[in-house]
Amino acid sequence: MDRARFSSIGAVRCLSISIQALTVSSYTEGHSYGASVLHILTMCTRIAKLTLINPKYFQVEDACAEICICDRLPNWRNENILLKYLEEVAILNCRGEDDEFDLLKLLVRGATGLRRIRIACHCSVADWEIEMLRVDLHVYGRKKSDFLGSESNCFAIARGATKNGRRRASSSGDTRHRRTFSSDGTPPPLPLYQTREPRRREDSVSAASIYQLHESSAAEKAIALRASTAAGDSAPLSLALGLHLHVHGDGGGGDGVDRLSGLPDGVLANILGQLGDTRSSAATSVLSTRWINLWTLVDIFILRYDKPPDSRVVQQALAAHARNGPTNIRLLEVTSLNSATPNATASWLRVAAPRVTGELFFRNRSSVPLEGLDHEVFAVLDQLVVEQEMIWSRSCFQLPCFTRVTKITLSLGFLGLSLPPSGSFAALRELYLEHVRFNGDYTLDDAMLPFLECLEICKSNGLASLTLRLESLIWMRLYDVVGIRRLDAVVPRLKSLCSIRCFCYHVVDSVSIVAEELEVLRWADFYSQQLFNFNDMPRLWMMYTHCIFSYESKQAFINADYQFLLDRYRRIDHVDLCVDIELEQGEDSTMASMESNIQLPYIRILILDLRTEGHVYGAIVLHILAKCTTIAELTLINHETIQSHDASNLDCICDRPPNWRDTDISMKFLRKAEILNFRGEEHELDLLRVLIRVTPAIRRIRIICHRSYSAWETLSAYIRGFAREATSVEVSLSE
Repeated sequence: MDRARFSSIGAVRCLSISIQALTVSSYTEGHSYGASVLHILTMCTRIAKLTLINPKYFQVEDACAEICICDRLPNWRNENILLKYLEEVAILNCRGEDDEFDLLKLLVRGATGLRRIRIACHCSVADWEIEMLRVDLHVYGRKKSDFLGSESNCFAIARGATKNGRRRASSSGDTRHRRTFSSDGTPPPLPLYQTREPRRREDSVSAASIYQLHESSAAEKAIALRASTAAGDSAPLSLALGLHLHVHGDGGGGDGVDRLSGLPDGVLANILGQLGDTRSSAATSVLSTRWINLWTLVDIFILRYDKPPDSRVVQQALAAHARNGPTNIRLLEVTSLNSATPNATASWLRVAAPRVTGELFFRNRSSVPLEGLDHEVFAVLDQLVVEQEMIWSRSCFQLPCFTRVTKITLSLGFLGLSLPPSGSFAALRELYLEHVRFNGDYTLDDAMLPFLECLEICKSNGLASLTLRLESLIWMRLYDVVGIRRLDAVVPRLKSLCSIRCFCYHVVDSVSIVAEELEVLRWADFYSQQLFNFNDMPRLWMMYTHCIFSYESKQAFINADYQFLLDRYRRIDHVDLCVDIELEQGEDSTMASMESNIQLPYIRILILDLRTEGHVYGAIVLHILAKCTTIAELTLINHETIQSHDASNLDCICDRPPNWRDTDISMKFLRKAEILNFRGEEHELDLLRVLIRVTPAIRRIRIICHRSYSAWETLSAYIRGFAREATSVEVSLSE
C-alpha cells in the first residue's frame, strides 16, 4: 500500500501493512499528541513521507489541564526510534506548543534520511513565533535539511479572521503550553508577549542574538534575524514565512510584485483592523520597513493577556500607539484570561484613558466558572462586614476618568471598583457594570457623568447605598445587585426602569425614585408601601409584575404591598404579568407572602408569561382574563425552560376541575391573540377553542409553535375549522 490515512482518536490497532506515505489527522481537542504519534510510528517505520494534520478550528478553552493524563508519560520524548526511510515531514495547523516542538526534535533525531520539513502554522500563531520556530529547528537540526516554515496565504488569513475571529480567539485562548521567547523569563514588549524558560548558552549564536533583541521592535527582530542567518550562523532563510507576501497582479500573472504594500496607509489600516486581534496586526511589522508601526494606525485594539500580575502587553501596545499613531482608538477591548489583579488592571487603564475616544470593554475571566461567579453574587450575605472589607481592600482599583469615551463595559470577575474623587466622564453615554464588588456608598451625579443616558449594574454586591442625580439618564437596569439597602434616585428624564431581585434578600432602609417621565416600569422585586416612595409617574404606560397561581384554591395571588403599587396606577396601557404556579400550599409555600387576590388596573394589552413547567394552564389564563375583560390584545408565552416532557401526569391537580373548558366570559373587545411556544397539547387546543368562543370580535390569531411540535403545518387548517371566517390565522415554527 502506497498511502494510508486515518484519524488518531486515542488508540490505534497494530498496523501490519507496509506503507510509504502516512497522514495522521489528530482530533486532539487541545491535548498533547506526541506520545500518540510516536506510538503509531513504531508500527510503520518504513514510511517515506509523514503528514500530521491538527484541527483547524478548536473551540474548547483550557481543554488540557496542567496535570492532564495526555502528557503523563513524559519519557516519550526520550524514545529512540529509527525512521531511516523518512525523507519528508509536513505538519498542518501547527500551534507552536512545546509538545509539538518536542515531537519535531524526536523526528529530526530519528530520521537519518530526512530532507524536508514543512510546517503550516495555524492562523493564531504570529509571525515572530514562526521565525523563532524556524531558528530553533535550524539550531537543532542538520544543515542538510531544507526547512520551509510557512503559513497560509495572507489574504486567506484576513478573510478567515473576519469570519471566524471569535472562533479563532477561543481556540488560542489557552496559552499555557505555547512556546514563547525571552532571555530572562520576563515578558518582552509586543509582539513578543509571552515568556519561556531561558535557553542554554550553547544553543547558537544566532538564536542568542535574537533573544537579546527583546527590547527592540518586531521589525528590528526580523532584520537582525535575516542578517544573522545571512552571515552563515545557520542555513539561509527562505522568506516564504508567515505573512511574507508574494502578491500576484490583477491579471494573475504571478510577477512577484508586492502591490499590497503600495496601498495607502488608511486602506492597509482598515485591512489590519479586520483581523480582530491587535497582536496579529502588530506581527505584520516583520514584513518590511513599509509595515513597521502600520498597525498603530488601526483605531480598533483587541488585546488579551493571560498572566494575572502582568498586563505589560496592553500597556506597551497602547504606548506604541501613543508614540506612532496619529489616530485615536475607537474601540479598546481587553480580556484577561486568568483572574486579573487590581494593580495590573489599573496600570493599563491609566495609559488608555487619554487615548480612547469611543468604546472601552474589559472582561476579567476569573478562574472560577461562570456559575461560580453567579453564586459569588450572594456570598456577601453570608460574610461578616469586616471580612468583606478586608477582601475588598485587597482587590480594588480606581477607574480613571475617560474624558472622551462614549461607552464603558466592565465585567470584573468581582474585582473591587472605586470611582475617582474628582473629574468628569464628559462624553460617556452608556455605562454597564457586571460582577463588580463595590464597597459602601456610591454617588453618580451630573458633575461626574453629565451626559449619561444608559446605566446597568448587574450581578454585583457590596453596594450599600446608591444615590443618583442624573438629569440625562434615560434607561436604568438593576439586576441581582445584592446588599443594596438604600436607593435615592432623582432622574427626571428616565423613560425605562428595571429592578430584578435587588431588595429581596436583606433589610431595606428606603427606596425613593423621582422620575416624572417614566414610561416603562419592570419591578420584579420586593416592594413595601412604607419603605418605597415612587412619584406619580403620569406617563407610565407599561408595567411588569408578578403573581402566584394556586391550583389548590384556583386563585391568583400577589404580595399585598405590591398590589398597592398596582393600585397607584389605575390605567396602564400595557401589563406584562409573570405567573408562577403552585400545586399545593404547604408550610414552605410561596403563597404565605401572597396575601391578596390579584386585582389588575384598566389595561389594553396583556402579556402572560406562564412558568407552567409542563402543567395545564387553561384555568390560569381564564381566571386572569376574568379580571380584565376589556383588553384588546392578548399574548400568552408558555415559558420554554421545561426540564421534563411529562411534568403533568394523569393524576395531577393542574387539570381539576375539568369544567374550566366550559367557562363563559365576555371578551368582546379582544381583537388580537398571540401564543408563543405552542406545543400542540390537547389542553392547549381546548384553551384555543374557548378563546375563540368568548371573543366574538377577534380578527387575528398568531401562533408560534415550539420546535418539538411536528404537526405545526396542519395546525392552521385545524383552527380555521372552528374559527370565524373574518379571523386571520397565522402559524409558524419557532426559530
